Amino acid sequence: MILLIILFLFAFLHVLTAISWFPWPGKRRSQTKLQNLFALSRPSPVKFDFSDSEILISIPWNSRWYSVWGVSNWEWTDKDENCLEISVYQSQGFVVRIIGTGGSGAYVAGPGYHYRQRVMERMYFAIGSSGARTPGTIFGLKADHARYRTLCSVTQDAELYMQLRSTPVWLRLWYWSLKYTPVIGQRLRERLVNLAFKIQILAINYADGYYTDEGRIPAPGFWLFDPIPLWAQKFEINSMYIISKITRAMCYWIALLFLGMQTRYLEYTGPVENIPHLEKAKPELKIKKPQVTIGEL
Repeated sequence: MILLIILFLFAFLHVLTAISWFPWPGKRRSQTKLQNLFALSRPSPVKFDFSDSEILISIPWNSRWYSVWGVSNWEWTDKDENCLEISVYQSQGFVVRIIGTGGSGAYVAGPGYHYRQRVMERMYFAIGSSGARTPGTIFGLKADHARYRTLCSVTQDAELYMQLRSTPVWLRLWYWSLKYTPVIGQRLRERLVNLAFKIQILAINYADGYYTDEGRIPAPGFWLFDPIPLWAQKFEINSMYIISKITRAMCYWIALLFLGMQTRYLEYTGPVENIPHLEKAKPELKIKKPQVTIGEL
């Protein structure tokens, strides 16, 4: 009975928060519709440039950023229009790992490298660790701008989420109270932000039709065979797809129903005329694209 009362109070507070005329204090999401350059630090430093049809991505030499936003190891899709296409212009140990029906491999992609992902092909890319200060890696990505603008914007606003008007009051109060929790309060606040960020990313992936590796079930008794039989490999892969579907769907509905999140935001990708008190955008430094000849893998 007590649990039902607590859940009712949380739901009531959430409804009050969602009503725009109710004067709950809180911030609004950043207006990033006119922002072409994103300098992000989560989970590690990286820059995204949206000033051209091809998204330019710059990874500094000491960054540990990788392509799945720090929430998983692999990413794939079951729609051809969602497949990623990369072109490398400057490389410092840039590694592209691929697992698919057409074969598997890890490629150290130098300048001129070009590859287009295939349907249901798991893909991962990042830079290796050389230990030496170098110019870093610059590569182009042909993908949906709205999706990547949203991903960059929610990454930029990850800490701001806990102060938004759209964030449920009970969650904001919980986050605020941890500030005064001795010893472990700051660590718990960081974990709460990271958890909310992961739920948001997985909700976007679910809506956009992208899978991520959220775990798998090893085939029973596979260790008795050498090499591992095909049926055991298929069992493990199928379990990975099912776990990914369930996990992303759960995050999607939790985000929409309980956390005040969406998968697209007008502040990030909506019409420019919807920006209140629109001002001229400040000039931004673009990522300089090295001139190289792009080949095919």
